[in-house]
Amino acid sequence: LPHAQYAETGFAPLIKLEGPQSAVQRMTTVEGQEGAPGVLVSAHRGGQIHMWDLTSGAPTTHINTGHTNALCSIILEGTYLFTGALDGHVKVWDGAGGQLFDQVITNQQNAPSGVTAMLVVSEGESSVLVTACDDKALKMWVLPTFDKRGIIGARVGHSDVVRCLAKGPGNSFFSGGMDGNIMVWEFMS
Repeated sequence: LPHAQYAETGFAPLIKLEGPQSAVQRMTTVEGQEGAPGVLVSAHRGGQIHMWDLTSGAPTTHINTGHTNALCSIILEGTYLFTGALDGHVKVWDGAGGQLFDQVITNQQNAPSGVTAMLVVSEGESSVLVTACDDKALKMWVLPTFDKRGIIGARVGHSDVVRCLAKGPGNSFFSGGMDGNIMVWEFMS
């Protein structure tokens, strides 16, 4: 937009963060301490993760995840970063960019199942990682062990791939799919 049009929107660009040439797939922020701006985490289709200091705009950390297909999802949970890609891998990273874990998500034929979205939800005292996969299933894993918690397949869930997940109230979550539906799920006690 020409500068004169910024006034009409109420927004003006402050800075341009330049990273790798691959498309930005996802972003999330980490709040800074005592009101400081914090860090922006960007996930790029080619498998790179960049962390940006929001005060200076300078890159602080770069992670080459080693995913062999498009990186589709990132989530921050506590001090851990989870990356999920169409190669069927969910990888867990520490705050310094060190890889802690690599879990292969598989389909019914035991082949890698591409991960399109992820979410961590609480189930009582434990946490569950929900992975939306390109085989139209939602697969759940108990953290931190990655023990299987369950699968919601297309016959009771979405008829097409789920592309986004969001936390709901209590121990519930939302899933949005390419089938045009949003579904609400809750862990039964």
